[in-house]
Amino acid sequence: LRVPDSALATFAKSGSSLQRLELVSTAISDATLLLFATNHKRLRQLSVQRCDHLTEEGMKEIIPFLSNLGFLSMKEIGMNDELVDLMATPEILPALKRLDIRRTTSHCSAFALANLKTEKPNLV
Repeated sequence: LRVPDSALATFAKSGSSLQRLELVSTAISDATLLLFATNHKRLRQLSVQRCDHLTEEGMKEIIPFLSNLGFLSMKEIGMNDELVDLMATPEILPALKRLDIRRTTSHCSAFALANLKTEKPNLV
């Protein structure tokens, strides 16, 4: 069952108390994920693995709104150096304890990944 992006957008606008959100293999768009990020400030856990409609550009816009996030799974979605560099910035994702970026369809360099590990060494 594939939940349409429009239904996810309606859900994103329906409240502000989500703390955990798992959107595995959904058709969520950048715009709808941004609605979740801006409306649900207490979000602590987010999984967007295998969400094919999310883009690197969209994630760069969304990630700064996720300041309370402790866990982020971005498995099997696209990533590039700019996105990895943003995540390495100290003031971005300050509460993050665990980042799962296994099997990303990435175009990120070993240098960018090493920089992320250097800047945020406690991420597993």
